[in-house]
Amino acid sequence: MNGHPSERDLLLAGEQEAPGPIADHLARCAECGERLAEVRSMSDLARRAYGEAPGSAPSPALARRMAEAEGRALAEAAGIPGRSRVAPRTLLAGALAAAAAVLLGVTHLFHGRHPLAFEEGAVVSERVPGVRSAAAPIGEARSGDRYRIRFALGERAHVGILNLDASGALNLFFPFEEAPGRLLDFDFRQPFPAGSSIEIPPSTHDAYRLDERPGTERFFLVAADRVVAEELLGFAREWRSLPAEARTPGALESRLARAFGAVRVLALEHRP
Repeated sequence: MNGHPSERDLLLAGEQEAPGPIADHLARCAECGERLAEVRSMSDLARRAYGEAPGSAPSPALARRMAEAEGRALAEAAGIPGRSRVAPRTLLAGALAAAAAVLLGVTHLFHGRHPLAFEEGAVVSERVPGVRSAAAPIGEARSGDRYRIRFALGERAHVGILNLDASGALNLFFPFEEAPGRLLDFDFRQPFPAGSSIEIPPSTHDAYRLDERPGTERFFLVAADRVVAEELLGFAREWRSLPAEARTPGALESRLARAFGAVRVLALEHRP
């Protein structure tokens, strides 16, 4: 072959084994080797963005790397007055940045059509044990009162709940296993359906009862496309090692929002 590989040849070489002459040139030419590495890096970012199919937004780290790549390419191009003076490497960077921007935009569009969110979230009362008609959203309760957590999802998802109690202790509230693989009649390996109102615990079990320690009880509901119990246990363990000034409800909500698809915080004022 004569000269350096074309942009098309490099893009193809990034996805499959290059033909003999091109492979020989790439092995000898440091500049083209760097260009090929850049192509493969962007291809890897695209695969990580989409997985098998575009089903969720890219991770924050991936989105940041895409934005940085696009910014570098635009800054490079801004300092070059004429197209004829743009070096092949700059053209390649611009093409890759544009492709990354398109991938990111399409992925966000797809994700925006199918948001992972809680359509409902509330602490509901059950002052008379077993009487479902008495259940209503509440913001405060007294020691001994019974309650359940009610939620509904916009899309099917796995759900977990952390409880930040009045003493400042953070514990996994749901899911927990009554027996291997069973969670209050739920299978923890399966996501909850969309659109249905779900109560924890379900009506087949007694509602939770408030203890004798008054204060604010907070329940952090998270939804994700994966089983979340182990991750939430990790949050609870890490919480205990944080300095007191870092253990605030707002800080916890922010950290959970970065880790999971949706977060809903419910507060219950526990009166004596």
